[in-house]
Amino acid sequence: MRAIKYILGLMFLIGVLGCYIFTPNVPLGGNLELTSDYYHYVWLLNRATHKNKLALKRFLSIDKDAGAAEDHGAVIIELIKLQGDDFFSETLKEIDSKRIQQLNSYIGSATQFNRGSFNDSLFKQHPKTFKALKYTSEEMREDSANTGY
Repeated sequence: MRAIKYILGLMFLIGVLGCYIFTPNVPLGGNLELTSDYYHYVWLLNRATHKNKLALKRFLSIDKDAGAAEDHGAVIIELIKLQGDDFFSETLKEIDSKRIQQLNSYIGSATQFNRGSFNDSLFKQHPKTFKALKYTSEEMREDSANTGY
């Protein structure tokens, strides 16, 4: 009887922790929830939201296909807002130029998908980050205008 109580208690604890660990701290789009690495993605995302530089660098190294690129880009933009300009830009300085180009592609996909909801204010509030990304406000305006719809 004691063993059963122990096992049930352990199962409850694992269930509660599992829900906590795999509930994203940033809203995710539906396409991300369909990816095979969803739990790893959420785990890294949640660690990255707590200003964990290593987790943020690992999160930024995640590759997403075209189906999830817009949603991934929107999550990156939310992380930029959440982390602040100084922390995010310092982290970006440790990332290679090929990865920076990929991040720009994700951000571009997000701005196209969201039809201009990411405007100049984001660029103005995070100038160091967008300088490190080598992403200009003109590119952001272009990406917002070229929705393809």
